[in-house]
Amino acid sequence: MKRILPLLLTASCAAPQSQYGMEDAKIMTQDPEKLHAYFMDQIRGRDFANAHNYGLAKGARAALPYEQFYFVIQWELVQRMILGFEQHAVDVKGAAGTVTWCNPEFGLSRKYRIVGMKIGTKTFWGYDFTRDELQELKDRAFEWFGRQKSAADGRLYTYPPDWRYTPLGGACGCRR
Repeated sequence: MKRILPLLLTASCAAPQSQYGMEDAKIMTQDPEKLHAYFMDQIRGRDFANAHNYGLAKGARAALPYEQFYFVIQWELVQRMILGFEQHAVDVKGAAGTVTWCNPEFGLSRKYRIVGMKIGTKTFWGYDFTRDELQELKDRAFEWFGRQKSAADGRLYTYPPDWRYTPLGGACGCRR
């Protein structure tokens, strides 16, 4: 019994797994509309390597090595911000385009570039994030945290995971 308890405890504390596998990555990254669902699933499952390798465009991966991507994405607060993004618009023209992401909880609305890369007869899409854009997400998340802390008179409280915090904005930018 003493040997089984640590195994059960370890299994119950494991991070959520991604629901999409490698074959799904090949299919979902061919559609700019489905790229959002795939990328969010990889972040939710804490599979940052696949989010980096299959969710980012080739140029973004070259300009933003995995270590730098991980350094920003590792923060739970940044993950919460990213996972709260809703995709409102996808505008594709040729092999490039933009997506509009909004997060009403954080009062954030942004357009991000997406780039398609042709391999054979298929086009695979990826987000063309820059270091500055990811750093802005991190800075915005910590700014939000500071506002939450000051609203609580400098105290830090522990809330359940499904708790909804005080939003910075009433609605996202594309709904105003």
